[in-house]
Amino acid sequence: MSDPILPGFPFTRDEYSRALLLINPPELADMLTAALYDASPGRIGVTIMDGDLLLLAALSDEMGERVVAFRPSVRKMVRTIRADPAAFIAGIRKEHGERLRR
Repeated sequence: MSDPILPGFPFTRDEYSRALLLINPPELADMLTAALYDASPGRIGVTIMDGDLLLLAALSDEMGERVVAFRPSVRKMVRTIRADPAAFIAGIRKEHGERLRR
């Protein structure tokens, strides 16, 4: 399942985009997804932020398990998010205010 551009990253472009759409307008989610998944000759490395992983975990229990397998250090946060994903998303939207509203 790993993308050849992101070896070892166990999430598809579609999954990553769906996670970003939880809190971002489509144009921004597309731009951020492209920045991660589209090959760029000048790219030196890729860093996956914990916040993005937590958004992935908010999508489903199965996704949460995959996030923990990929980055075990977020296990406790993933458990909390999976207990009430809607509250997590609402909290993120509130924290970032109008910038993240559609």
